[in-house]
Amino acid sequence: MSKLLSPVQLAKLDLKNRVVMPPCVCTVLRRKMGWSQPFHEAHYGARAIGQVGLIILEATVVESDGRLSNQDLGIWSDQQLPGLTKLARQLHDLGSKVGHLTGAWRSQGA
Repeated sequence: MSKLLSPVQLAKLDLKNRVVMPPCVCTVLRRKMGWSQPFHEAHYGARAIGQVGLIILEATVVESDGRLSNQDLGIWSDQQLPGLTKLARQLHDLGSKVGHLTGAWRSQGA
């Protein structure tokens, strides 16, 4: 068996294989509220169905004024949590582990 497809443990995280999807910026949000969309479920769900062991979601900003664009996914409001929770559960149900990058960028250089 290829090492790539063999299980691995990273700290306390057990992965079914060593295939990792790195973060990318999708900028597909039509609304400026930063909520996950059906696109995210389809896009990341396809990777989970494809047996990716670890999926790292796109940059998810923690402050609305820190976005690089209005289409960035966000986690600055409790209203965004149900969609992100649903997405993570879907990916877990499909056998993938999920992580995300968070950050806040200030457009005025602060």
